[in-house]
Amino acid sequence: MRCKLVNIIVVFSLLFLCSCRVEMPKDVIPPDKMEAILYDYHLVQSMEGVAYTSGDYKGKLFYRGVFDKHHVTKEMFDSALVWYNRNPKYMVEIYENLESRMQREVNALASLKSSRVYGVDLNFAHLNSNISELWTSHNVRMLSAVPLNNKLAFSFTTPKDSTFVTGDSLSFSFNTMFISPLKGAVNQQAYAAVYVEYTDNTVGSYALEVDSSGHYELHVPRNYKSRLKSMDGYVYYCDDDTTNESKLVVSDISLRRLHPVQSKSSAKNR
Repeated sequence: MRCKLVNIIVVFSLLFLCSCRVEMPKDVIPPDKMEAILYDYHLVQSMEGVAYTSGDYKGKLFYRGVFDKHHVTKEMFDSALVWYNRNPKYMVEIYENLESRMQREVNALASLKSSRVYGVDLNFAHLNSNISELWTSHNVRMLSAVPLNNKLAFSFTTPKDSTFVTGDSLSFSFNTMFISPLKGAVNQQAYAAVYVEYTDNTVGSYALEVDSSGHYELHVPRNYKSRLKSMDGYVYYCDDDTTNESKLVVSDISLRRLHPVQSKSSAKNR
């Protein structure tokens, strides 16, 4: 009798779990394929502002190339994103895999260099004469309110013989996606800030509040009196979800340095 009771409980438990499972429509891109598409999609997004501007014809061709590579249309991709956002458990799993994949690839590249710090490595950054992409870590992070996983942070000091010059400007940008299984019941919030110090010991701090999914940018204006000495920055996430299931995806992270543009007349006079 006891065995029969146990079997009945097991059967009802399985039926309950099956009834609670959200069935994925056949026309939605499956998770493994969606993960591959998002990986290439974020790579293209991370190039914006460096190789071309957002909305540029060349940029649109890159996005089209991603969809063609995976044999989907933009409409299929957008529709799948809507479904995954409504079913955050699937989305969380996808971005956990993306984060691990990007970290593995960055570690593989970093192993070729002896000097390595998290986020920014000036010896490994993509430096050129005008615009430089300084961010060298993986550009997708998933944050939760759990301590030690609630902050994306970076810090670096510029060497004296670096390509940084007086008059440089800096831009720290990223995209955000708030994910929560408890729609409307969770207060999710994030804050971003950068702190800069110059060789003449002057300092500057810039911050913004992140309260919705979208694109954010912190701009550090030009300092024509002194060269950048060091920079610290972070994105800090918090919420009131006691289950710790709510997340913040920070993607397409970019830290760019832009040299001042010299006029032709000033260049001739030098």
